[in-house]
Amino acid sequence: MSTPLPQPPPNAPPPPPTAAAIRSQTWWRWTLIVGLGSILMLLLAGITSPLVIRSRKKSDLVEAVNNARQIGLALEEFETSYGSFPNAATAKEVKAATLSPLDLSGSSANACFRQLIASEILQAESMFYARGPASRKPDNVFTGTRALEKGEVAFTYVAGIPAVRPPDTPLVMTPLLHGKHTFDARTSSRFFFDKAVILQADQSVFTMRVDKSGAVLHAGNNLLDPSQPFWGGTKPDLRWPE
Repeated sequence: MSTPLPQPPPNAPPPPPTAAAIRSQTWWRWTLIVGLGSILMLLLAGITSPLVIRSRKKSDLVEAVNNARQIGLALEEFETSYGSFPNAATAKEVKAATLSPLDLSGSSANACFRQLIASEILQAESMFYARGPASRKPDNVFTGTRALEKGEVAFTYVAGIPAVRPPDTPLVMTPLLHGKHTFDARTSSRFFFDKAVILQADQSVFTMRVDKSGAVLHAGNNLLDPSQPFWGGTKPDLRWPE
């Protein structure tokens, strides 16, 4: 029969933990802290991400609306000076009056808006920006032959608007699909809360809902439908950005 080992008295302090036990406890504590921290970060990201996206969309939409207003003021001043909004005839007048080296030829929105810079009505390019996958911030460089280069214009321009027109006639809009008479529903959804930004002839700027097909309704009908009173029965002469 073996002899029992001597036992410590009841009031004796417990023996100190071994180095291995200390390392094990430290590791478990650190793992718990890191795990809880990761969970907390994921929860916060899930809560704040929609707010951040919404705030960014609001900022993008406000910027596009403000820029459209500035374009409207410039177009109004241009019409006062040259008798109409930018077109092929005014391009020649601006060229003759200013001797600007800028290329005012072409049918793009960039070429039409370039007349506003050549005529010195505008001293910057920044108002032609609206956020989109193909647009970039204008560099405000328009020395020599450079001005409103590819990607620096996000607004589609409606050419051929007569001097006498309904006040709700669209002049400038974004985001339109290039070469088409429909709005870019994906860009609108991503940046503008499913809205299109429309500058009208009375200088008002509206945000109008873009449906999944890319249509915008105005007075119950497609905004770009020739039957709209302001189009006079013909398709609007759209000039898309480069």
